[in-house]
Amino acid sequence: MKRMSPRPKSKSDHGGFGDALDHAVFEELLASAQDAIVLIDRQGRILRWNQAAERIFGHSSDEIMGRDVHCLLAPPGTRTDALVAMQRFESTGEGAALGRTLELKGVHRDGGPIPVELSLSSVKVAGRWFGLAVIRDITESHRLKHALERTERNFSSVVELNRAGILVLDRYGSICFANDAAQILLDRHVDELIGEQFGMPAGQLRAEVAVRRKDGSRGTAEMSATETEWEGQPAYLVMLHDVTELKDAEATARFLSLHDMLTGLPNRRLFHERLERALERARRDGEGVALLFMDLNRFKAINDGLGHDAGDEILRAFGQRLSRCLRASDTVARLGGDEFCALVEGLKSPGDLEAVAAKLQDCLSKPFRVCDTDLFVGSSIGVALYPSDATDADTLLRRADSAMYAAKRSGSDHFRLFAASMEKEDVAALRLEQLLHVALERGELHLVYQPIVRVSDRTMTGMEALLRWKSPDLGDVPPERFIPVLENNGGIKQVGLWVVEQVCAQLATWQDAGLKPVPVAVNVSAVQLVDRRFPDLVQRILLRFAIQPDLLTMELTETAVIDDEDAGTVALERLSRLGVWLHMDDFGTGWSSLGLLRKLPFDAIKIDRSFVADIANSHADALLVAGIVSMAHSLNKRVIAEGVETETHLALLKDYHCDYAQGWLLGHPVGASQTVRMLLRAAHSADRLDRRTAE
Repeated sequence: MKRMSPRPKSKSDHGGFGDALDHAVFEELLASAQDAIVLIDRQGRILRWNQAAERIFGHSSDEIMGRDVHCLLAPPGTRTDALVAMQRFESTGEGAALGRTLELKGVHRDGGPIPVELSLSSVKVAGRWFGLAVIRDITESHRLKHALERTERNFSSVVELNRAGILVLDRYGSICFANDAAQILLDRHVDELIGEQFGMPAGQLRAEVAVRRKDGSRGTAEMSATETEWEGQPAYLVMLHDVTELKDAEATARFLSLHDMLTGLPNRRLFHERLERALERARRDGEGVALLFMDLNRFKAINDGLGHDAGDEILRAFGQRLSRCLRASDTVARLGGDEFCALVEGLKSPGDLEAVAAKLQDCLSKPFRVCDTDLFVGSSIGVALYPSDATDADTLLRRADSAMYAAKRSGSDHFRLFAASMEKEDVAALRLEQLLHVALERGELHLVYQPIVRVSDRTMTGMEALLRWKSPDLGDVPPERFIPVLENNGGIKQVGLWVVEQVCAQLATWQDAGLKPVPVAVNVSAVQLVDRRFPDLVQRILLRFAIQPDLLTMELTETAVIDDEDAGTVALERLSRLGVWLHMDDFGTGWSSLGLLRKLPFDAIKIDRSFVADIANSHADALLVAGIVSMAHSLNKRVIAEGVETETHLALLKDYHCDYAQGWLLGHPVGASQTVRMLLRAAHSADRLDRRTAE
């Protein structure tokens, strides 16, 4: 753009404007000005302007000279108030500055609008009035103004719509401003909040504060404060985030990490922490601590038979009852599965522990009401004591566990204190379980058959299949050692079905060989009985081997039935409908025998060997056996006596009118290959008896 150059003096300029001002200074002033400077005559025609004017409006000096100044302003043709006022001043001869600044729209050479600020003064030079217009491009100012307005609107929206509570506090901690979220969070209207003392951040710009929520409940807000200004004074901008639900969720997460979800009791982690603290107190105070490790008896049978919901209900009820049995200061925990622990502190003498044990056994011996059924669960309890059994938490836990397993091996509902020999037993039991796990796959389990004879003539009328284990590592393992292990780890279900399959296969083999088979009895555990699938599985096996159901006998102890009487009753009725024989084994060793005999479809009872052993020497045992036989016959049940080892035993049983007998006198258990001779002998005896009868 060209610099403004001096114009040649015209006739009208001579001795006027040019003489009044130093020309060089004026030109330098025009060239260096950042605002447009425009000199106009009284008709509003442009006489001179500077380079800034060229830059702002886009016209060159040659294009603009002599044109009406209003061509630069919008809308074109509109006379400005300033020009009208200048003309009035000119007509009156007053030469004072107008002193007014107007915002107008300028027009760029390309037609685009330009926001401008116009300041117009009148000057008198050589007796003539001229207008001096200073025009400032305020485009950037307008942009900043609009941006600020947008920012203020956005800020207002953010503040008012923000879900976080926003407060402004003055330097004294009084509330100057509160948005809607803050009013809701603090449950106060803005009129109540303004001027209220909130409190000073006191240099702590992050903190948690208690608040009263809208529903009146107490909550927690996370507060962050930033130093700012409010109406020109130092202030704090405070943000309040309602973290009540977050805190509740964190508290719930902490609770769940330390408690059992099913029972609400402390879990293994929390129990271990409390045990450590209890041992520290015991060391300090010189007192004893008892750690009780408990395992529910027959829980797996209940879980499998009645379903997991019933099992869960048992666990909850057991935990609640256990907690009620002990003091509030004691800790009861569920470690997992059906394992519970109790921590009893402040023991001063052995009598204290005996009192606790007696109370627990009495409390836990009562039935649990589940699924409209009274279930007797019971518990095996092992106890380890600090400091006599162990002085650290891990060892104390391990030894209480060992004592519990010793109690379980002793039978239901036992209470055992730890002894050093138990750990050796645990190692042996663990090895036994490991070897038993693969015994079936390796073919180490097998069956032997013991005859059952008719007392009146010693004719074999049936057999009992007995499970045996010959281990390459342990040798011959007696059933009383490995059967409980199978029942505890659930393996009895698989092994039990295998026994039924082997017996049915053997019956089929005898039939195929042209032999006349006799019914074979198999033992059924409580775990199998409460499995709802068991009767169906038995039926499938019978069909697969084409065996008549009356060639299979199921022997169950009364304990197996009363573990879950409802499920047991259903299973027995389904088995009876299949046509298999049902025998109650070990009769007389339980307390509910007569009741069960009346309501359940047993075909026969087996008198336990413990009653038969002394009938020759004990008048009481003899009367008891005679009474059992008479009672069973009155209920139309047959009677089988176990443990017959002498001729005297057999003779007495014959006098008592006992139906059948089983024992070493009548035949030892033998392998399957040796049963052929037994069957042939039985068939021969039957033919001879038939001939005698015919004669």
